[in-house]
Amino acid sequence: AHGFTHVHVHSCADAAYIAGFAAALSPLSYSVVLHGALAFYGPGQGFKWKHASFGLLVSEHLREDVLRVLPNGDDIKLAVAPMGVDLRRFARSQPYVPWAEGSGPLKLVSCGRLNAGKGHQDLIAAVALLRNKGLDVKLRICGEDDHGGDGFRRDLERLIQEKGLADHVSLLGAVDESAVRNELANAHVFALASHAEAVGVAYMEAMAMAMPVVGSKVGGVPDLIKDEQEGILVPPMNPVALAGAIE
Repeated sequence: AHGFTHVHVHSCADAAYIAGFAAALSPLSYSVVLHGALAFYGPGQGFKWKHASFGLLVSEHLREDVLRVLPNGDDIKLAVAPMGVDLRRFARSQPYVPWAEGSGPLKLVSCGRLNAGKGHQDLIAAVALLRNKGLDVKLRICGEDDHGGDGFRRDLERLIQEKGLADHVSLLGAVDESAVRNELANAHVFALASHAEAVGVAYMEAMAMAMPVVGSKVGGVPDLIKDEQEGILVPPMNPVALAGAIE
């Protein structure tokens, strides 16, 4: 009715069904985007992708996910369209100053939803290991769980208490972009221990702020961070390796 000819679906979850049905009932064409592992976006992926005009992937490794559900992958145009951050917004006003022994605590920051897949529990365990070795580390985590604080946050709070880290680990909850930027500007090291990650915008924001980054060797993260060049990558779910990388 409004003269639209194409619908671009910024996901391949339920919204892709709607576009697929619309295309079956009308002259509309549609396209989809994959931001992470295909398994996170629900069933019917063969239908969603088969009938799309084209698909965008945020990293090269996600192509394998799509080709797995589309044996005739040549039937659809696939292109990698990486995500990014605005370097005008994520920029330092003062040069980065590395931590020096005797200068106070090592300030560690992380950013991501409070979800088991983000590995915050591994990072908290790594902080406990470092403090047991005598290193004065303080961790601040930006992000909230999917239930407004009544979900995985409770598990992390219990872990913090069990590890005796109540004075050393802070869960900041949902914060806006300016707060994230300020946390990055005031920290010495950024760490995110994801178990799976398409690329990781949080990593990009930390890198844009010109600070040391420790991450997981999963998904598309190695496409973004070359180990021991742009940061340090460790196997996921490994607090000992994570602690060693931070140290």
